[in-house]
Amino acid sequence: MQHTALLLVSFGTSRPDAFRREIEPTLDALRTAAGDLPVYTAFTSPTIRRIWAGRGRALASLPEAFGQMLADGVRRVYVQPTHLIPGLEYEKLCAEAEAFRPRLENLTLGRPLLKEGADLARAASLLSARFAPVPGRALVFLGHGTDHPADLFYPALQTAFSALGRRDVLVGTVEGWPGFEELLAQIEAGGYASALLSPFLLVAGEHAREDMGGEEPGSLASLLRARGLRVECNFEGLGAFPEFRALYTEHLRALLEG
Repeated sequence: MQHTALLLVSFGTSRPDAFRREIEPTLDALRTAAGDLPVYTAFTSPTIRRIWAGRGRALASLPEAFGQMLADGVRRVYVQPTHLIPGLEYEKLCAEAEAFRPRLENLTLGRPLLKEGADLARAASLLSARFAPVPGRALVFLGHGTDHPADLFYPALQTAFSALGRRDVLVGTVEGWPGFEELLAQIEAGGYASALLSPFLLVAGEHAREDMGGEEPGSLASLLRARGLRVECNFEGLGAFPEFRALYTEHLRALLEG
């Protein structure tokens, strides 16, 4: 019986295609990096767990995963999230995990993908290498956004792109700042003839399919087309990119090595 285990935590997605394309490869990469360490998984969204339960697949909540580990004799737990920023969801994850600390010998919490300036610079560099500049085209990365102070990571990412000389890259959010209004103003001021939209999300789920690239009038793609721009959409989240999965595994190795 193993005394130590790793818990991988994801928000999840309701889309089977996105689960296969982005979440499963990311979790598999982390499992490989964990070596012989037993690995458990948890999904923090109650809505997503209900949807998958209705399809006949049980996804453990974080308390359920901890309960299973305790039942299995695990007393030392490493927790590695797949969250992008240290926002509300990450804080809730940490609070739920901390509730189990008194029942454990040791609990070590990992960090999200972006936690400090070096993480932002690395993410911008990887995306800049993947998406080459095209004259006359705006490259727009759309994140989720939050009313948590961690929303500042999005304009900070914009600064990281600017430091690389990528003036064609714009970073916005669905539910935070900068929002669609700010993006549209920047694109208009830049005089762009076209735009490539790509999610700055682990998973290209409903936000990418509807808010970013949907056919409804209020989607970012529709708003840009109404202004005369040619619009393309990339429907791959960061979890589909091997170089971003490698970032997660680097974080995990640092966590395990202490």
